[in-house]
Amino acid sequence: MQTASAEIGYQQTGEILPRAILVPEMAVDRLIRQRADRFIRAAGSVSLAEHVQIEEVSVESPTTDQATNLMDSVHRAKHGDTVARQMVRANSEIDLVERTIKAGNIIEVLVAEDEDGELVQHGQSLDSVHSNSLRFASATPAMRERAEPEARNNFRIKHHYKADQIDDHYFVVLSRFPDKSAMTDEEARKAGFFLDTKSAAFQATIKQGAGVKTESAFVAGAKHVDAPLHDERAIIAMGAYFGIDYSGKTAAEIIDMPMLIPKSLMPNGVVDLVKLYDQFAGGTFFGQAKPAEDYLAFKQFCRQRQVALSSTVEEVVEELIDRAHEIHTPLQAVEMLDEISEKKMVIYSVKKDHTIDPRVFGPVAARHIERARLYELAGEVDKANESTILAQETAESYSCPSAREKDALAANDAEKLGDSESLNSLIRCIKCRKYVKKKEVVKKQSWCCPKCKYEVDICNGKEIPKEEVVEKEPAKLISFQEILNKPKEDSTIEPEPLAA
Repeated sequence: MQTASAEIGYQQTGEILPRAILVPEMAVDRLIRQRADRFIRAAGSVSLAEHVQIEEVSVESPTTDQATNLMDSVHRAKHGDTVARQMVRANSEIDLVERTIKAGNIIEVLVAEDEDGELVQHGQSLDSVHSNSLRFASATPAMRERAEPEARNNFRIKHHYKADQIDDHYFVVLSRFPDKSAMTDEEARKAGFFLDTKSAAFQATIKQGAGVKTESAFVAGAKHVDAPLHDERAIIAMGAYFGIDYSGKTAAEIIDMPMLIPKSLMPNGVVDLVKLYDQFAGGTFFGQAKPAEDYLAFKQFCRQRQVALSSTVEEVVEELIDRAHEIHTPLQAVEMLDEISEKKMVIYSVKKDHTIDPRVFGPVAARHIERARLYELAGEVDKANESTILAQETAESYSCPSAREKDALAANDAEKLGDSESLNSLIRCIKCRKYVKKKEVVKKQSWCCPKCKYEVDICNGKEIPKEEVVEKEPAKLISFQEILNKPKEDSTIEPEPLAA
């Protein structure tokens, strides 16, 4: 097997050779892109409006061993699935960190290989993660432009992992703040980007045991709020340092131009990229106008800061699982995580960690948080609590950028249904898989789908043949959820396996 080092040509020829491999220029990448693009088309072939609402998966008779989204994991965890609980915890932890620390942070994620050779994190495959992103988190063209190369990179990582090419090379993706031509600052804010730092993210993935480890570093794209952006020129300079030409490329195009960088050039992992970025940004620290610190010590500080969040993470997990009965769609699960995480982190930023920039919660909430911190330090607990509550009520924070665009999704749903009824007024038929209004389903002695006429007896949940007329006395009702929890056909679209 030809290694990555052999492909780039590291022979001692006396020539000045690139320090890194541009992945899209590798011979095998054409095949990888073709398979990835088929996956992208499959994920996008069904309209967003149709996929905003996916019924709860029956825990008693699941259609698959893998969780497919946060909603699925919350419901499985409610019924004692420990792997699903781990996924809920991982989602919650990342949300808490990304919501409050926009620059000057490093997080680490481990993804294991399962018995089928797929890369899976806490029961959810990476394919599922990117399928959800394409379906639910790319409601605007600008975010779609970023989601598609991220999905292609997932296929690239899987291939190079199986080809043993990220044993001694990091798979590196550079993701900077959106271009002005792609979205305005207001559109970027709505998509979840933090305007005060205009953050960029560097991801470095390498094989670790039976799986991969991904380190993500978050750096500021501007030295301070009013400073001009420096991320574009710094990232172009970083590319040139490794022999890659990023000049004239958009942010989305650069995401689609990952590099394989020898581990020898990144002995300390992603923090070595941050150090390089700071040099090309004109002497910053994680992109900000701050005094330089020891990078390795700061990396360790980031780990300790994440550990300190553990108890708050558990609080979020417990509340999510306790409120599982309120979650009926993937969007509701994400919105509930938003709500709980935001409230918990406002409290955390007041009582436990004053290094968190209060501006991440929005300008109004920031003033209440600053006031609450002063009252807390002065021992005026009641006033501190009052200001904290006001901060929670006015907070506007976001985790990793996404274009869920709740209002747009709601509009799509209303257009699809022909009215403005809420998501909670809908049921998905287990027979024809169509969404219908609850009020059109409920009858005196049965529940009947108005689309396919599938009908069940309310007494025992059994199907009623179309020709059979039911004449019964009113009996004890069973919940329609029990009916929905009957086994149903798995319609998951599986991508084609990569060639060896």
